[in-house]
Amino acid sequence: MALPLAKLTFVLGAGYVGTVLAKGGRLSDNLSGAMKNILNLTEQGDSSLSFSKHKNEVLMQQINSLRNELQLFASSNRCITIVTESRSGARKYGLVVLVIVFGSGCIWWKGIKIPDMMFTTRRGLNDACASVAKQLETVYSSIAVVKKHLSTRINLVDSKVNECLDNTSSIKDDVPLLRGDLNQIGTDVQFIHHTVQFW
Repeated sequence: MALPLAKLTFVLGAGYVGTVLAKGGRLSDNLSGAMKNILNLTEQGDSSLSFSKHKNEVLMQQINSLRNELQLFASSNRCITIVTESRSGARKYGLVVLVIVFGSGCIWWKGIKIPDMMFTTRRGLNDACASVAKQLETVYSSIAVVKKHLSTRINLVDSKVNECLDNTSSIKDDVPLLRGDLNQIGTDVQFIHHTVQFW
C-alpha cells in the first residue's frame, strides 16, 4: 500500500511542479504561499469559517499589501518603471519540462527501467531482423522456383523452335520437287487436252 501511495504522491507532485513551471512562476513563491495558507488554516482552527470566507480574507490581505506598496511608491519621489515580460519562452520550457516529468513519472509508475527499455529494443531489433531474414529466404526460394519453371519453359520453346526450323528446311527442300511435279502434271494435262481435241 505504501509503494502505490508514494507513486501517486510523486506523480501529483510532478504535476504541480510542471504546472508551476509552465506558468512561469517561481516554485519557492508558490510553496511558501501554500505553506502560509496551510498554517493560517491550522492556526485558526475555527470550523465555522468556510473556505470561501477564508479565500476572501486572503485576497483582502493581498490587496491591502498592494495598496501599501503603491502608497509607499507614491510618497517617494522616485521614477517608477513598470516592466512587463513576455513569458512565451518560459511557457515552452515549462511545457517541455512538464512532458518530461510526466513521462518519466508514468514510466516509473509502470516499473520500467532504462535497461529494460534497451533490452526490449535489442530484442525487438533481433526479432525484426529474424522476420526480415525469413521473408528474404521465402523470396529467394520463390525466385529459385520461378527461375526453374522459366528455364524449363524456355527449353521447351527452344526445342519447338528447332523443330519448326527443321520443318521449314524440309519444306524448303520439297518445294522445287513439287514445282517439277506440277510442271509435269501441266504438260500431261495439255497433252490430254490436245488429244481430246484431235479426236
